[in-house]
Amino acid sequence: MNFYIVIAFSLSIIVPAIIGLIRFKKINEAYHPFIFYIWVGAFNEIFGLIMMYTIKSNIVNLNFYLLAESLLLLWQFTRWGLFNKNSFWVKLIIASLIIVWLIENFIISSITKYDSYFCIYNATINTFMSINIINKLISTERRSLLRNPVFIICSTFVIYYSMSILSEVFWIYGLSLNEALSKNINAISITTNFISIILYTLAIIWMPIKQRFSLPSS
Repeated sequence: MNFYIVIAFSLSIIVPAIIGLIRFKKINEAYHPFIFYIWVGAFNEIFGLIMMYTIKSNIVNLNFYLLAESLLLLWQFTRWGLFNKNSFWVKLIIASLIIVWLIENFIISSITKYDSYFCIYNATINTFMSINIINKLISTERRSLLRNPVFIICSTFVIYYSMSILSEVFWIYGLSLNEALSKNINAISITTNFISIILYTLAIIWMPIKQRFSLPSS
């Protein structure tokens, strides 16, 4: 895939970031962690591009972004009612995410190398949490789910993070040895990311204004 197309696809996250900024004060606070997630993602893409042109590597900031992303999404799922605020599971997941991140970056690997194992772990957690929310919505929501921002976001997460797991597993077990397969998987990952950004944009546009939040009617 053309380098400039890849850059354009990556920087397209600026669009939902701007829309989120414009709508932020009106959007129900239950969605704020997701908006922060988008903003952090946009900052990471811009800063990462600067790092690529200056020091020729964006791995370090990407690894820190992965940790920030994991914590923001856990916060978001908590706000959506998947866990109680002070739930044992929330504390356990936070601890496990930080421990796995520290072990990979400072014990078994280096902060200057991409966190493949942490990426798989984080993606797995996000996929399962998304599926749980979707199941709740299917069993309780009486309105159409097609314009439900929670359903859109969680469905996108399932697709995006499942693809991330697949991609990372291939890389770990020698995808780089097959150039053609490597290019195909990379192209699919980039396209999936771009489609996810489009869906995130729609979800932000359809997010309800501030009111008493309940998952089934969000």
